[in-house]
Amino acid sequence: MTFADYARYRLSVFTKEESSPIVAYLNYARETDTHGINTPQIVEALNVFWLDRAEHAPSEENLKTHLREDGEFITHLLGKTPERT
Repeated sequence: MTFADYARYRLSVFTKEESSPIVAYLNYARETDTHGINTPQIVEALNVFWLDRAEHAPSEENLKTHLREDGEFITHLLGKTPERT
């Protein structure tokens, strides 16, 4: 696993609703970086991860639905599993 893979994994917890304000902040930071010191890193972060995440990440509601259905599935499996002695 590369550092980029690990970073992508760690940042994948952000939903669409959480990613959009991050994109807005990064755009603001880029626009107000009058000396251009951080602009290349900001543009890279936007292009490599955040713009796509803000557009394609699951919504909070979809994530809640998935977690609920996953919990129901696991509960069903546990209920169908014979007890082990």
